[in-house]
Amino acid sequence: MDAKAQVRAAMFGRVEEYFHTDPPGDEPTIQLVGVFTATLGQLRGLAVEQQQGEGERQAQHAKQAEIRQRMVAGPMRHLAHIGRSLGPEKAEVSVSLVRRGYGLSQERFLATVKNMVATAEQEQELLRTKGMVEQSLVELKGMLGEYEQATRDANAGLLLHTGARGKMNTLGRELMQLVRQLDGIVLYRAGKDSKKVAAWKSARNVAWPVPLPLVAREPVPLQLPTGGQPLK
Repeated sequence: MDAKAQVRAAMFGRVEEYFHTDPPGDEPTIQLVGVFTATLGQLRGLAVEQQQGEGERQAQHAKQAEIRQRMVAGPMRHLAHIGRSLGPEKAEVSVSLVRRGYGLSQERFLATVKNMVATAEQEQELLRTKGMVEQSLVELKGMLGEYEQATRDANAGLLLHTGARGKMNTLGRELMQLVRQLDGIVLYRAGKDSKKVAAWKSARNVAWPVPLPLVAREPVPLQLPTGGQPLK
């Protein structure tokens, strides 16, 4: 939830508390307040979803980084060493295996690992003669599966986050409209009761951050050298 949404959410909470303290006495206003309260409940539920989605996305990104580090430092390094031992007649195989795993986007990294796995599986007999440990290929395929799952989970978290945010924006606009309706009702019924008017205005006031005013600075006098001549 961004700063603007947080300020509005705080205001909605104060409005809700105002009606808990001073509940309306007529049925139309009671129903309107009920709609406001129910909508605010939906907004709060979506805020939880948004936080959960962002938390899941960050957790899975951290998991991706950890898996990637293990892949590069373990089986990918081993296969790269094997690839460097191949002669020029197997240059294509060597190029597929001797790939760096750092500095690549997620898409390019996945493509690189998948190509490495496919090449190693196709050339297993040759690579065994060059010292390839079969378990390294098994480990790499397992880590690739973990990495892809973490990617799917991160994407799911992102979808949850963005989906909740879109719905929250819609509910926020609806709540602002309800507050405007309630504003007219409350102020009309408060009449000249200054305490009720002040309490309501305090509740529904949106405390936007106020930028600090620009402070004019006094001009700095020109410093002259001892001889009294202007500086050049």
